Amino acid sequence: MCASSVAHRHCATLLQLLRERSRFALRLPGPDALLPHVARPGELDRVSTAGYALGYWIGAYPAYRLSARFGPRACAVAGVAAVALATLAFAYADRFGVLFAARVLVGTGSVIAYTGVLAAAASISGPDQRGASI
Repeated sequence: MCASSVAHRHCATLLQLLRERSRFALRLPGPDALLPHVARPGELDRVSTAGYALGYWIGAYPAYRLSARFGPRACAVAGVAAVALATLAFAYADRFGVLFAARVLVGTGSVIAYTGVLAAAASISGPDQRGASI
């Protein structure tokens, strides 16, 4: 059996596994069903998305400044730490405001980590390969 057919078979198996996992994930209840005492049905999904987008928007320019000042590695580590802290806060939150603040922090941490990773990719690759590496 040639290597390409083995790779093709492994790829098909992986795609099948991912397809089954996504079907299972679609049957899971959303945050509204898990936290009925915090928000009305459908409200938590919308506010969670808005909080993430707001945090991403708030953190975009400071992320650039942090990456330029402290370097891409520190920026990526700080972003991942912020996301981890916000996820922990989201897990133990019992009030709507704490949930929203945690989602804003997740958005801010995400943009900080993403900026650090992009800056690292740009600094590792040469000037003629930056577009392909990013």
